[in-house]
Amino acid sequence: MAGLFVAHGPAVGDTPRRGGILEFAVDAEPPNYDCHANASFALLHPVAPHYSTLLKFDTANYPQVVGDLAESWTVSPDKLTFAFKLRPNVLFHDGSRLTSEDVKASWERIVRPPAGVTSVRRVNYSAIGVIDTPDPLTVVFHLKWPEAAMLQNYRADFVTGAKMIQGFRDGRIMAEFRFISPNERDDLLEALGNELAIYESPTLLNLLIVFNTKHPPYDDARVRRALSLAIDRWGGAEALSRATVLKFVGGLLRPGFGIATPEAELAGIPGYWRDVVASRAEAERLLAEAGAADLTVKLTNRDLPMPWVPGGQLRGRGVACDQPYRRPTAVELAGLDDGARTSEFRRCNRFHWRLFRRPDLAN
Repeated sequence: MAGLFVAHGPAVGDTPRRGGILEFAVDAEPPNYDCHANASFALLHPVAPHYSTLLKFDTANYPQVVGDLAESWTVSPDKLTFAFKLRPNVLFHDGSRLTSEDVKASWERIVRPPAGVTSVRRVNYSAIGVIDTPDPLTVVFHLKWPEAAMLQNYRADFVTGAKMIQGFRDGRIMAEFRFISPNERDDLLEALGNELAIYESPTLLNLLIVFNTKHPPYDDARVRRALSLAIDRWGGAEALSRATVLKFVGGLLRPGFGIATPEAELAGIPGYWRDVVASRAEAERLLAEAGAADLTVKLTNRDLPMPWVPGGQLRGRGVACDQPYRRPTAVELAGLDDGARTSEFRRCNRFHWRLFRRPDLAN
């Protein structure tokens, strides 16, 4: 990820004025504008500033949380009851006062959505049972089982290139820099010079190719193993790092993290061998043994330039891959996030976001 800061002060004599339009540069259009039905950054980044949540991350002490709508909270010794005291005199945009019933209504829609409503985070909050509102400023969550990440789960969850450069020059743009390629970074620096400062840090996500094992040939472990062996992870990461944000090879936890699989141990796992020739020879043997030597893979991928499109280029020799780019619907996104499998789903290119480094907080 890259954070960019641009020095643009108001012109002499300018006075603040209410209203107007602020352009927001983002990489993609969201599938919808329902923050409960959408997990895409394309919606969350521009919409999040308009909403409050019970808790929010303390950015100076991540992943610790601090109160947002909640003024204080208590957790029972058995970790099954979370009681939140709301801040008084919180108003909606129309002037009406926030009460615990409003909080309950939002969480009921997330945890137990009515027919026709999609909730992409329902599985994340499946531990929530009864929600009580003993008074207008108190909301109590009763859990079915202890959940290590529950406090973190009460936090906020809900255009690069020439146009962006021109927007910065004009001083009238708000932009998200979730992903910016090395070339785009260099273009911005060349265009803005000392007015621009760039800070980069790793992103907590991993790229997965997901198969539906209920459908052949992916119900055969030999086929799945062969497809993993065919991917040149080390060579692909080196090549992609020159033009994309993709640059590290890792397992289930972020490379470099204290309890992540060490690189030397990772390289001994099938699919992570550094000898790609030996890996692909074994892949071809397994495909032939499984009767799938002429296997053609149709990979469903999102049409976002970074990182989905380049991530989908990590394909293996001997396996033909047709990769259509398209924007998934909210129902498709919810189906993947909830673990559902539709009759059309066979395999897809999937980036799995890790909001927390610690595996006991990741869900």
